[in-house]
Amino acid sequence: MKEFNILVYGANGYTGRLVLEELRKKGLRCTIAGRNEKQIKELAEKYQLDHRVFSLDNANEIEKNIAEFKAVLHCAGPFIKTSQPMARACINTGCHYLDITGEIPVYEGLQKLDDEARRNKVMLLPGVGFDIVPTDCMAAMLKKQMPDATHLELAFVGLGSASAGTTKSALAQMPHGSLQRMNSEMKKIAMFSLSREIEINHQTYPVYTIPWGDVFTAYYSTGIPNIVVYTHFSKSVASMAGLTKPFLSLLKSDSVLKAAQGLVGMLVDGPDENTRETGKAYIWGEVRNASKTLQGRMVTREGYKLTSLSSIAACEKIIEGKVKPGFQTPSQVFSENFVLEIDGTEKPEFLET
Repeated sequence: MKEFNILVYGANGYTGRLVLEELRKKGLRCTIAGRNEKQIKELAEKYQLDHRVFSLDNANEIEKNIAEFKAVLHCAGPFIKTSQPMARACINTGCHYLDITGEIPVYEGLQKLDDEARRNKVMLLPGVGFDIVPTDCMAAMLKKQMPDATHLELAFVGLGSASAGTTKSALAQMPHGSLQRMNSEMKKIAMFSLSREIEINHQTYPVYTIPWGDVFTAYYSTGIPNIVVYTHFSKSVASMAGLTKPFLSLLKSDSVLKAAQGLVGMLVDGPDENTRETGKAYIWGEVRNASKTLQGRMVTREGYKLTSLSSIAACEKIIEGKVKPGFQTPSQVFSENFVLEIDGTEKPEFLET
């Protein structure tokens, strides 16, 4: 096993465990950490890894535990609560920060630390999983082919079931509706208020707006001022979701949200191994300017499988020295072709319409 100077925090979560499996396949030996002492010790014994047990409540304790590492791969949600203490500790210790979040408020909070991170020569690189590697790279590919694009739309199809952590994060965001970027500004819109049909994988899908991370990050990757992100829901699911809108405001209550998230923790797991190994996701993008429109399509591995692969690939590049200080997106640091380096990603196709 080759020593890999990365700390995987939250290694006992659903995605964290997938990362450890992929690291073992690659013959890489990291250090793991988390808040649950029993689970972290069990994982350390199973994989024969060094481990740390610490919470994110005390800044000095975090800094003491991460200072010796080149980077932290942060996998412990909810990121809206855990990202800031970990990122600040990384800035203070000169340790690069990566995470697998897709939450726009997390990206916004980390971007506000940009100046401080640059001064300390620390990179803040959130979203190194399915959120947002394939869509971010697609956006950058399209921008490269149409430098004067004024509008960007992205969509993805084919995600299976979500993990408990992803579902909990989604519950926290649902009562706040969706977002789009208009004339460079973030604007709130009602969930499912924008829709269209896209053709991908030789099928036509109805897709609806969601507050996916690219609404925030693609602006930094491309500079395009108008951005919308969609995903596929059946029309019946979209209609049912519309009926539940009056009840979503209840999730703004901390007690109701915690109760709902607790139920999720007991009932939701995530896609099984067969789904992760055989499933595919389909990425679609469109840019336009005053005179023409360009669409792109790409096939990747299933979302959680891609996350485990792409997060490790990002860590490997950091170990190699491919770093840009400050708040970054995957395509900014590793180029628009980063997703093409991930096993199972097929060559994208582009068509002017």
